[in-house]
Amino acid sequence: MAYAVIRVDNAAGTTVPSLLKSGRYIVTSGSTDTPTAIENGNVVKFTGKLISGNRDLEWVTTPAGTEEVTNIGIVASPEICKDKVGKYNINEFTNVAGANLRIYKLHEGDVYTVANSALDTTVTPAAGTTSVVLAAATKLAVATTSGISTATVVGRVIEVGTWNGVACTTFEVVHLCAVAV
Repeated sequence: MAYAVIRVDNAAGTTVPSLLKSGRYIVTSGSTDTPTAIENGNVVKFTGKLISGNRDLEWVTTPAGTEEVTNIGIVASPEICKDKVGKYNINEFTNVAGANLRIYKLHEGDVYTVANSALDTTVTPAAGTTSVVLAAATKLAVATTSGISTATVVGRVIEVGTWNGVACTTFEVVHLCAVAV
């Protein structure tokens, strides 16, 4: 199975340590907390709670789609397949349930390229006419820029193409709050 991939083109978290976080993706259903697998290129919400016994490993969960973008991060863990020997493609990697994740806290001006499979592409991504918005899911949604009434806008699509044979979308983070466009 091919999983989503991410390329960190220009992110403040590469030079500002406070914007590079460690977390573990946990889904809560009723009173049950379940560590859950998540693909690179997906977004998570920081809860502010630390994993028991850890001083810098934060509990992250699925965004509601209405929170401030400053509480959102994008998963970009190193693609190390411990169960494979020899060569493998980066799209053969996923963060297994309970894995510690590398998460870039979104920052205005950051540029990321993600596989289209990491996006809700109900609207086809197109440079200049579409934006990525926060949804009630781990996938960012693509929306027509002129058609956004009220949404948590994360960024604008600046390029659409392929990377290592995978259809990808490049976006720049432009807003850090819930806005009406």
